[in-house]
Amino acid sequence: MTNKAEQPNIFTLPSGMRIVHKAIKSTQLVHCGLFIKTGSRDETTVTSGSAHFIEHALFKGTEKRRPSQLFNRIESVGGELNAYTTREITSYYSSSLKRYVDRSFDLLSDMCFHSVLDPKELDKERKVIYEEIEMYEDSPDDSIYDEFFELLFKEQPLGYNILGSKKSLAGIGQKELKTFIKHQYQPKNMVFAVAGNVSLNRVEQLATKYLDFGRNGVPVLDRTKVVESPRFEIEVEKDFQQTHCIIGGRAYDRYNPKRFALLIMNNILGGNNMGSRLNLSVREKHGFCYHISSSYQAFDDTGVFFVSFGCDQKNLKKTLSIIEKEFKLLKEKTLGPVQLNKAKRQLQGNMAMMSESPGLQMQSIAKSLLNYEHVVELKEVFDAIDAVTAEDIQQVANEVLDINNINRLAYLGDNS
Repeated sequence: MTNKAEQPNIFTLPSGMRIVHKAIKSTQLVHCGLFIKTGSRDETTVTSGSAHFIEHALFKGTEKRRPSQLFNRIESVGGELNAYTTREITSYYSSSLKRYVDRSFDLLSDMCFHSVLDPKELDKERKVIYEEIEMYEDSPDDSIYDEFFELLFKEQPLGYNILGSKKSLAGIGQKELKTFIKHQYQPKNMVFAVAGNVSLNRVEQLATKYLDFGRNGVPVLDRTKVVESPRFEIEVEKDFQQTHCIIGGRAYDRYNPKRFALLIMNNILGGNNMGSRLNLSVREKHGFCYHISSSYQAFDDTGVFFVSFGCDQKNLKKTLSIIEKEFKLLKEKTLGPVQLNKAKRQLQGNMAMMSESPGLQMQSIAKSLLNYEHVVELKEVFDAIDAVTAEDIQQVANEVLDINNINRLAYLGDNS
């Protein structure tokens, strides 16, 4: 069945909260999400972990519902309720059959505007996050990524660990969380997104009933601009079987036109496909890694490009040498027309497949409106990709993969 989708509708409530709705008539589900433009980069060293702590805390009861009642309200009808925190965005979202969409509006509104933040519940949840921190520390794939960010944005909020630390969390209580919410959880700093089999008229009714109230202040978004940090090449011995490594550096922010050329370059080098250059050269040809990939993450005022992999310690230098050769090839040799066209089609195909998911569409229209002040349609992205030339990619490669921009962090395993 063709996934028939209409153009997104956007309207603003008197409080300043924006609502974005996309009708998708080929599904029986409706996906809703409240997105706040705040995350770990809006914290200080003292309050590090607050945004993520709040994400947990809002599930611990409201003025009219106990924690179990929050989940049961949506799970009893086969729906789901969840949340996540990033460096720049916090999201609470729910999915359900279309006849229960009012429960999603009700729950998300109740959690985010009427949470009691009971000190006893906070103490219990703080322990849960301690366990989450320990779990991440025991996972080299996660911990090396967090430490790489800490080093790349040394002593800057963008480098803070999203979970915080046990030390910082110990000093965060009800008062500190309420202050963070008061400053950041303002309607003008929020987008409520709806995607699925529901009409605009129904969304307007539910938004007026459940979301048209609350704070009407000005959000405190005094984000510190990122500055340069010292370049690093660090190796740390770890009690792991495998050696893990990340190499990379600063890249373009989410508004830079060069980001489209970087997206294509990333897909060629180590993107989400078995035919990427790094996968073919490191894994398929030499058998040094089970998994190797490259990634590009864009933020408001900067970005990060990196390659990550795991290998036997004796193959670390060999793997790095192969990666350096692939970097050099991208910097020195312009892509041919066939290679360029293939890379573009592959990237566009990956994006199109992701856009077929109504849940991901809900996430996409929300973050698009929050970051760009309008919903960026897939055609707009495809047109920007089509406009990229081979020379654009080569220029981007020489900027992003410049040796002075490349840092390295390795966790040396011991599988002797």
